Amino acid sequence: MSPLHAPTSTVSPGAAPWPRASPRGQVTLNDLRPEHLSEVAGIPKGRLIYVKLGLDAGTPAAMQQLRRAGFMPATQCGWYGLMQRGYQEHELDLHCPISRALHQDSLRSEAA
Repeated sequence: MSPLHAPTSTVSPGAAPWPRASPRGQVTLNDLRPEHLSEVAGIPKGRLIYVKLGLDAGTPAAMQQLRRAGFMPATQCGWYGLMQRGYQEHELDLHCPISRALHQDSLRSEAA
């Protein structure tokens, strides 16, 4: 399987342990507390890990802590902050039962 199409696991700090079968993963950090950064830094090495950081006043320090743990910007694209305009919350109309279940799980995770 091509590395670009390898299975990806997404985890949140404080959630279940990192899935062993996944060759790469994605972590989204909206809360940049040191204990969350330490948890991400402790993810086993040898896997391709993407970390998306929330941008706030603590972001520079969080980036330094992650760099000390071996994370770095991709050489091809560097660091980016994603901004948006015109977003309006709306109810999703999902027809696929799997998509509906995943969406409901994500809403429960956010509320916890």
